[in-house]
Amino acid sequence: MKQVTSFLFLLISVAAMAQQESPVVISPDEYQQLKESGKAFGNFQVLMDVSRKEALTEPMSYDIKPAPKMLGGGGGDECACIQPIDETFDIVPFAGGQAPEYRNDDGSTTQINLPFTFCLYGQNYTSCYINNNGNISFDDPYGTFSASAFPSPQFVMVAPFWADVDTRNQESGLVYYRITPTSLTVYWDNVGYFAQMADKVNTFQLIITNGQDPLVPNGDNVSFCYGDMEWTTGSASGGIDGFGGTPATVGCNKGDGVNFIQIGRFDHEGVDYDGPAGNADGVSWLDNLIFPIDACTSNDVSNVPPLAPSLSLCETIYICQNSEISLQFLGPESNQTITLDYELPVESGLTSNVVTNQGSTSLNIIAGPGSNLGSYDFVVTATDNGNPALSTQVFYTIVVIDVPGEIEISGVPAICSGENTFLSIPTGYTNIEWSTGAASNTISVNQPGTYSVTASLGGCETSGSIEVTVGQAPVPVISGATQICAGTTTALTLNGPFTTVLWSTGSSASSIDVGAGSYSVTVTNDQGCPGTDNHNVANFPVPILPQDFSECDLNATVNGNDLSGLWTYTSEDGTLAFTPGTQQTDVTIQASSYGVYELVYTENQCQIAEPLTISFLPVPSFVLADTLVCLGSTITLAPEGSWAGLFDWFWSTGDSTSAITIGVDTLISEIAWSASNACGQSGGLVTILAEPCDILIPNIFTPNNDARNNAFEILNIDKYPGSTLRIYNRWGALLFESDSYKNNWAPNEDEAPEGTYYFILGWKRPDGVQYFEGHLTLLRN
Repeated sequence: MKQVTSFLFLLISVAAMAQQESPVVISPDEYQQLKESGKAFGNFQVLMDVSRKEALTEPMSYDIKPAPKMLGGGGGDECACIQPIDETFDIVPFAGGQAPEYRNDDGSTTQINLPFTFCLYGQNYTSCYINNNGNISFDDPYGTFSASAFPSPQFVMVAPFWADVDTRNQESGLVYYRITPTSLTVYWDNVGYFAQMADKVNTFQLIITNGQDPLVPNGDNVSFCYGDMEWTTGSASGGIDGFGGTPATVGCNKGDGVNFIQIGRFDHEGVDYDGPAGNADGVSWLDNLIFPIDACTSNDVSNVPPLAPSLSLCETIYICQNSEISLQFLGPESNQTITLDYELPVESGLTSNVVTNQGSTSLNIIAGPGSNLGSYDFVVTATDNGNPALSTQVFYTIVVIDVPGEIEISGVPAICSGENTFLSIPTGYTNIEWSTGAASNTISVNQPGTYSVTASLGGCETSGSIEVTVGQAPVPVISGATQICAGTTTALTLNGPFTTVLWSTGSSASSIDVGAGSYSVTVTNDQGCPGTDNHNVANFPVPILPQDFSECDLNATVNGNDLSGLWTYTSEDGTLAFTPGTQQTDVTIQASSYGVYELVYTENQCQIAEPLTISFLPVPSFVLADTLVCLGSTITLAPEGSWAGLFDWFWSTGDSTSAITIGVDTLISEIAWSASNACGQSGGLVTILAEPCDILIPNIFTPNNDARNNAFEILNIDKYPGSTLRIYNRWGALLFESDSYKNNWAPNEDEAPEGTYYFILGWKRPDGVQYFEGHLTLLRN
């Protein structure tokens, strides 16, 4: 196949025809610019350059490929529709496409001779054109990239997915075809969209036959077969990221404005579908569907029988117990209603319901708890309301399958940090999907968590999970002197406990006595995970120490001379870390917590120097929020912050502790407080708001003049001056209101008969108005 370097495009548009009669010769780049600018309208016939025009106008003849042995259009699966690409397929040689793969945009083949007769609404054809944009045509090739709705008087085509297919991106798949003595198969395999986009791809296939080839069963002569459908529209048709703009069209069209089938138009992602002539639908509704079609019958009243898309050409349906499937029947013409006549076998225990929409009807079959395992046959007759009304009869075999048990996952569920474990499920499962995204029987993991897997067994989906724990490596810490007197020993102690201990000395004890030297220890915990630590012991120098001092942090630097000995310390506040442990001049000390530490430095001759006191002090940072309490209660005030014991405390109450408890006997109290040390001061003023907490609202009263409970009395409401009360009857009418309620609502029977009333009570508190709503029962007996 030779590579074509330039193109001749015949611009079929009003503007072009008005200005010139001969074809316009433009380059691929010029055509691309026209299309992207929105000026490439009409039907483009893609031709070679002028020097090769004759070769392109001649019909194409090909070696006829033998059809593989299959039933029902199936490849390796006799019930599948999409036929896998094998040695019987060739890449479609689009005229002007880039050889050897014929990548192109808006291309068409030259006329292809068919070794059989294809019938389209009573018109017989023995040749066709394969158009890159998801269709085949018969009278002329079409480069039209924006699809029209059917019926259309302009196009004679069979369109499994008429949209702007663009295969120039190397990540896009190609278009393949195969011709047998009785069929033509065209396969758009993972193809991209304009302009040179392949982030989303579509897979679909068209089969046309002489009406007797078993690739299209039941005497039909067209099959639309779909894989994964991910886009609908190219940017030259108004699409953005593959969606929107002019919808893609699926169907068959004779071109006379009468005879057509329109399965639907699609312009967005999703699985929504409201019928062939409704709103544009979600393209993923087409995923894995099959549409066998009788495209031969001509009907001048524009009515064809309902279509029955399915997932299998064999019409054998597998359903798991406790699940549901939906069978859909479509009316290809506008505004049709489909009625169904069917009867499920009583012995199956299956139930069903029918959902009817404009243009489509769904039969939902439910295998509930009362369903029985086994295979059952039934017939569905779908009848439209066309003129005349036409019917399609479909014979189904439904197989109810037992739901498999939970998947058993094998593997070591407990590992140590840094290790891997392998999780496996038994062989025999299909459609495997782990929570990690893997699709194999065995996966390797090294993180803790619950790992789940779903898979199919015998056509039914099941799942399983396993909890993997990852043991953390133990962190042994050797405690002990880092510098000692020459000739003496010191104890090295582990922080333990550990399951096993092995020192570099060979000891397995938790503590060992050692002289100067380097030591290591390896331990394991109860999970079998190992951990190590090292410790060095050296002889210490003669110290010259500074004076006692304070630090407003957890780090301090000790300046001195001949600091080559051993630091030791005593403290109830925490531990110290020295960097380095031995040195000649200065040492950096880090405290594990704030506090006062008494250090001792021992020189090389083991003489104890003067003690050194270092106070590691935090910077004060405390807060104490205002609060609301009940009048007469007690409250504990404790500012929020850390290391309260390392500060001097002052309260305006006279207390000097970090927390105080006081009684609240006034509505508003203000108390000052502060916490201070050498690193600063923190403090403030806290406001305590108090309120009475003894309001009691009755839910019933009896205004019957018996000297008891005659008025709606709210206990202690007098403690809330300015309270409001609104009372409504059950129809929402306001019966009583008061802006300073005095427990005085005692209506007579004319004002308020017996019944239930609704009230809204509001009273003033120190922090604002509080509202309560409720119901009140009025009785008079």
